[in-house]
Parts: sequence; structure tokens; C-alpha cells
Amino acid sequence: MRPVLLWSVRVCLALTLLTPLVVTTDTYFPFVVGKAVYVRFVIELAACFWVALVLLDSSWRPPRSPLLVVMALGLACHLLAAWFGVSPVRSMWSTYERMQGFVDAAHWFAFTVITVSVLRDAASMRALLNANLGVALAVGCLAIIGYFVGEVPFYGTAERDAPRIGSVFGNAIYLAIYAMVNLFLALGFLAHSFVTGRDASPTNRSRRWRAIALRAFWGATAAVSVLAVAYSGSFTVLAALVGGIGLLAITCAFSWRSPLARLFAIVASVLGAGGTAVFLFPGAFPVITEQTFDHPLLQRLADSNIRHSSFVNRRLAWEAGLKGFADKPVLGWGPGNYIVVFGKHFTSSAEYTDPHDHAHNKIIEEAATKGVLGLATYLALWVIAFRIVFRSAKRAPNGERVFTLVAGAAMAAYFLQSLTLFDTVSLNLQFVLLLAYVITLETALRREPPKTSPGIWRSWTARPAVRHAGKVVFGCGVLALAASGMALNHATFTAATAIADTGSMTAKRPLAHLEQAIRDCPPLANGPRMLLFMELARVWRPLRIHRGADAQRLLEQARLEGALAMSVEPENWEIPATLANLYAEAGRTEPGYAALAEQESQKALALAPNLTMFLPWRLRYYLRMPR
Repeated sequence: MRPVLLWSVRVCLALTLLTPLVVTTDTYFPFVVGKAVYVRFVIELAACFWVALVLLDSSWRPPRSPLLVVMALGLACHLLAAWFGVSPVRSMWSTYERMQGFVDAAHWFAFTVITVSVLRDAASMRALLNANLGVALAVGCLAIIGYFVGEVPFYGTAERDAPRIGSVFGNAIYLAIYAMVNLFLALGFLAHSFVTGRDASPTNRSRRWRAIALRAFWGATAAVSVLAVAYSGSFTVLAALVGGIGLLAITCAFSWRSPLARLFAIVASVLGAGGTAVFLFPGAFPVITEQTFDHPLLQRLADSNIRHSSFVNRRLAWEAGLKGFADKPVLGWGPGNYIVVFGKHFTSSAEYTDPHDHAHNKIIEEAATKGVLGLATYLALWVIAFRIVFRSAKRAPNGERVFTLVAGAAMAAYFLQSLTLFDTVSLNLQFVLLLAYVITLETALRREPPKTSPGIWRSWTARPAVRHAGKVVFGCGVLALAASGMALNHATFTAATAIADTGSMTAKRPLAHLEQAIRDCPPLANGPRMLLFMELARVWRPLRIHRGADAQRLLEQARLEGALAMSVEPENWEIPATLANLYAEAGRTEPGYAALAEQESQKALALAPNLTMFLPWRLRYYLRMPR
């Protein structure tokens, strides 16, 4: 059974790499919900196989690692901040649009633990990263086909972010980050093969052809990744890419101390400084205009208006996050509750258009939503990871050193892009893969296992009865968690499918699809609740004329659902804002609802003083009317 269980776990780990290719067109947020449900199910399945393997052979337990300890502490801080936050339910389960929260973080922690348990050395981890490059090559090819041809095989016209490439991610910047990480890895494998290939015997034909095939694969992946980054049109990812290359140049110069490495460092630094100057000071280069280039990335780089508005949007979100951190510095407002922070501390600006439910800066978001404890564990994770990379590169032979430094540059680029964005399902996968590789490097640095004293606990667990009882409790606990997770995945997918079923709006029970979604998945019910409020406001007048009984029933149900929504998220200004919009529309035909609209609007304004600019124009007009 041990080999069967071991390979079952490894197959599940390989299946998680297919997450970026999952697009569920029949669900709400097809580029997010399907990916999250799929990868959680596969991780839960892998956990079942891995627990059975550990119970049969304890040698497959995870290694001792400070990174795993810090990840566990970060998960504990997440749970603690969620418990004392403004909405524990949202902190635990997040929303359909993001699919994050404590549940998501716990799955990625489990994925990391399982990966470093069954892939013990750097060679095994490189095999998994190579498989990830195969998926990245497929993703890049689909993106390029969708951009230049228009029809993506098995996906139809998936491109929805034209003229930029979004492909199976639905958003161009997510594709750019995914391609950026795999660009570094492909170049790392390519450099590793050339450095280590010098010792290969030229008479071994099979080895030579295998090396040629692998180099062609890595080169093709790197080329496709470059095109994906370029046509995604994301200048923040380009800046992160330049930063990662600059760090690689510096570390190479210090590692080899050769004139060629130092020349590489100087050239990379000059290019990085020049690109930064063009980005920050477009007025100094008047020859560069938007009309100069016929390319998504070059156009956006040359368009100072786009850069200015993007910077202003993020700056306002950062300012709100810093003010929120000052209000609750210990545990923050709770993970996933940044929309509350933004509403309370946003400063009105004529240049701003949309509210943010994330800070677009991972450090600020950790501080605002998890406080000092969450921020400390997050920064400690990066500090320890980079320290391990540099220590391992210093001791490794040339071939291993090259790949280790390139992997460290990929992590640095990922960290830099996180200063202007937030996590997603597919991006989390890339991050934990890099983190698992660093943990294998850390394990290799220990030449001897640390000595431990027996202790009281070890003497107790040496007794067969206690040991077997502990195994049974541990196995049953993990299986119960996996089973409950699979049930929740099914409920989430069913509810997301019901939300997307707009055809039921013409059935005998209008908006029945939203009512079903609320029932199917209660932890995520606030999303379909607010959709119910908005859709009912949109169709209120024809519904009231042609189906008066249904209109009255839905309006009364909206009042009940509004109270439930506020009990789950008492400080989320979006709920009273959408209710105020509904009541303002219903107040035109139903007496008494105009007063309810005013009450809900005042609640929303109390939670977000500068909310008026986010409201629909009809409600903004209503709020300006004389009382």
C-alpha cells in the first residue's frame, strides 16, 4: 500500500498544477470559483492519501522547518484576527469574487506540508516545477491563440480583456504574474542544464537528445511567457520583472565575483534605472507618446494618464489601509474585511471611480486586516525564505547555485508585484510551489538531524496504546475535515451555478436562482443577497405591474435577508447601500419604503462617510433631495 499511496499523493500534487486551466463558464465568476473548488478538492484528496501514508509509515511526516512553523503561526494569526474582526464569517469564507479567507489559507498550508513531505529533495521538487512549466506553456499558447486568432480551443472566445491578454485568468495582470514566475523558472532550468551539461559524456546519444528536447521545451516556455507578459500590458508586473532581474544580477556578482557577472550586474542595473525613470517621469521623455507604439504594453507604458490614474487609485487605497492599521494595530479588522477599512477611511477624490475590497499592497493589507501579529509573520516568512536561498546558493555547486538564485529572483519578483496587487488562487499556487522548493533547500542544508531529548510527551507516545489511539484520532480528524471540505465545495459550486442561471428570472418565481444560491451555501450567502437586492431594484417596476404578488413577496424577503446580511457583516457599507437603492426604487410605488431608503442610506453614510460617489445616480439624487 505504501507505494500506491505515495504515488496517489504525487498524482494529486501534479493535478493541482492544472488549476489555471480550469474555467467554469456555467458558474458565477467563472475564472475564480471553478479554480478554487477544483484545487481545494484535489488538495483534500491528497490529504486523505497522505494521512493514510503517514499512519502506515511515519517517515513520510513533514520535515522540521522554520518556514512551516512561520506558516502555521501565520495561519493561527489569521484565525485569531478573524475571530476578533468585524465579520468572522467573511474572514473565514471570503466571497465568490475572491474565494480566499481562512479556508483557502488552510488548504494552501496543507498543500505545502504534503508537498515537502513526499518530495524530499531539490531534484524531486524540480520535477514538479518542470510539470508546472508544462502547464505554463499550455496557458501561454492558449493566451496567444486567443489574442491573435480569437478562438481558444475548448474555451471559445475566452479573451475578455482586449486589447490585453487575459485568457484563462480573465484578468490580464494575473496572466502576467503567472507568466513572469514561470519565465524565471524556465530560464533557471535552461541555465542549469548548460552549466551541469559540461560533465555529460558527448558519446551518450540518448542523454544528448534528451538534453536538447528539454532545452527546447524550456526555451519555448520562456518565449511564450515573454509574449504573455508583453501582451498583458501590465507595467507593474514589468517593474517586478526588472526588479527580479536586478536582484539576480547582484547576487550573481557576489556569488561568482567574475568580471562577466559584474558586467551583467551593471547592465541590468542601468536598464532597471532607465525603465524606472521612464515609468516615473514620463514628462522627461516627450518623444515617447501613446501613438508611438502599436502594442498593449508599450502603449500603456507611454500613456501617462493610465499610469497616473493607476497610481492614484492605489495610493488612495494604501492611505485608507494605513489609517485602518492605526485604528486597530494589534489584530486588525479581520482578513477579507478591507472593504470596511476602505469605506471608513477613504478620502474623496474626483479622480477615483471604484471602491476596493483589497489594499492592492500585501504588506498594507496584512497590517490593516491582521494587525502587527499578521504583518510580523508575513514578513518573517519572506526574510527566512530569502536567507535560506542565499545560504543554499553559497554552498551549492555551480549548476545548483544558478537555479537556486533564479528561483530566489522569481520569489523577489513575486514579492515586488504583491506591493501593487493581491493574492488569487492561481497565484497562490505559484507562491507555495516556490516556498516548497525553498523548504527542500533548507532541509538539504542540515547535514545531520537535530538531536532531541526524549521528554515526557515522547515517553508517553512510546506506549503502543497511546500511539495507536493518537493515530486513529488524527486520521479520523483529517478525514472528517476533508469530507466536510468536499461537501462545502459541492455547495459552493452548486450555489455559484445557481447564481449564473439567469434563465430562472422568467420562470414563475422571479429571481429564484438567487434564492436558491442563498439556501445552498449559507457561508457565502451575502453575495447572492446583495445581487438579489440589486436585481430586484432593476426589475421592480415591470415586476410590480405584471406580478404584484411576487413583487411583494420578494420585497418582504429582501427585508429579512437584509437583516441577516447585516448580522453577518455589521460594518459592511455595501449592504445598506444596496438596500437603500432597492427601497428608493420601491418607494415610488409602495408607501413607507421611501423612509426605509433614507434609513439605510444614513446607515451606509455612517459606515462610509464618502460613500455618495459610489452610489447609483438615482440614490445620489435622492440623498440630495430636501428632507
